[in-house]
Amino acid sequence: MRLETVNFSVIVPVCNEAQILPGLLREMIPALRALEIPFELILCENGSSDATFVVAKELQTGNPELRIERIAARDKGLALRRAIAAASGSILVFFDAEYWSVDFIREGFRKLESCDGVMGSKSMSGAKDGRPFLRKAVTRIYNAFLRAFFKLRGTETRGLMMFKKATLSQILPHCVTRQFVFETELVLRAQRMGFRIVEIPSEVRELRPHGVGALFGRVPGVLWNLGKLRLALK
Repeated sequence: MRLETVNFSVIVPVCNEAQILPGLLREMIPALRALEIPFELILCENGSSDATFVVAKELQTGNPELRIERIAARDKGLALRRAIAAASGSILVFFDAEYWSVDFIREGFRKLESCDGVMGSKSMSGAKDGRPFLRKAVTRIYNAFLRAFFKLRGTETRGLMMFKKATLSQILPHCVTRQFVFETELVLRAQRMGFRIVEIPSEVRELRPHGVGALFGRVPGVLWNLGKLRLALK
């Protein structure tokens, strides 16, 4: 694959995903190839304590579209920054290892003809959220908080995302957050800078359960980064 022919880049941050990565790529890569549009798939391993990086490197055999980036810190925001900088596509698609959708890409390309970014919403009409009740409740509380205190216009700031790289190049120099709030900052700054973000319903399913401890363990970091963002946006 010649990088100069890449039309879009799919970015997936991965941390401790050694067990699910082979199955994920067995499904994702053929589905992306079926679009018949040149692409690259960038995995950014960040701070794994298992064999995620080794497994990812092994999976490059026979998959010329697959690129591997790596950072030492376990930090989703920094991983996304690294992958964005490395991406060759003019359109960037952000997926999690747990949920992704080729249908989202198809619809996103159509929407991007008249907007700057596309969000996959887990809560708008037509969406299918198959996550446990607690995870869904936390997402809704988080987004309600953003609408109340950050004037979010819409229902979502994390999950399936698609942006023109030219748009992100104008947003990234202003970003101050890390971890899971980084995606939120991209959306909020895009809106405040006058870029048009369109939401489309998405389907979410979990590949493995998440413990309550892991979920609430993110809270201090989220609050710290939201505080930084609040000050920066003022």
